[in-house]
Amino acid sequence: FAAVLGVLQVAAAIAVLAGWRTRTSARVLAGYYAVVALAVQFPVAHRAADLATRDQELGAGLRSLALAGGFLALSMLGAGTHSVDRR
Repeated sequence: FAAVLGVLQVAAAIAVLAGWRTRTSARVLAGYYAVVALAVQFPVAHRAADLATRDQELGAGLRSLALAGGFLALSMLGAGTHSVDRR
């Protein structure tokens, strides 16, 4: 299951970088990062026994939410005229 998610993440990131099906790929990545933050990183931070682990997981969760927001913005605006799709 982890291998499938890894391949999905890499394929969507390459599609965004290339500008091919940018809106769809950005939506996939936004959903992926939102789920990772809300289902994995924040619960781990909540259950952390020491402060260093808690701070590290909270930082990673906030970074994932920021990436999700950026990909949502990209999915709304599109890649522009310099993309492969030219939209």
